[in-house]
Amino acid sequence: MDRVAAIEQLAARQFDLLVVGGGIIGAGIAEVGRAVPRERLRLAAPPAPGVAESLAGARRYDEAIALYRAALARPGADAAALNTRLGMALFLAGRRADAEAAFRLAAADTEAAMQPGNYADLASFWLTWLAQPPATR
Repeated sequence: MDRVAAIEQLAARQFDLLVVGGGIIGAGIAEVGRAVPRERLRLAAPPAPGVAESLAGARRYDEAIALYRAALARPGADAAALNTRLGMALFLAGRRADAEAAFRLAAADTEAAMQPGNYADLASFWLTWLAQPPATR
């Protein structure tokens, strides 16, 4: 396995841990399909971002991406947090350019930069990592 594949696999596992820890404690990734059936995702009101995290953890990236984008359209949404998580899901779905655009939006969020543990910094770290040539990743 080359270094890029190993890092991408590690990133997927770390994202799974983040999702399980923050999204569906106790249910487990295998339960996401039963807990969030595809029919429910077609409801008029978008579900909470935690559902998107759970779907991303279950490798249902396209559905998670759609939910993150719907959450971003809501008034009062934490754009930096949602764009950072959207970027992670896009990256894991193999959509690197779209992921980079989402990370750039999150990193540019000046309101988020004033909060402790901010997502703007996390997005900046992702951008720095993506900018590395594959041999150094």
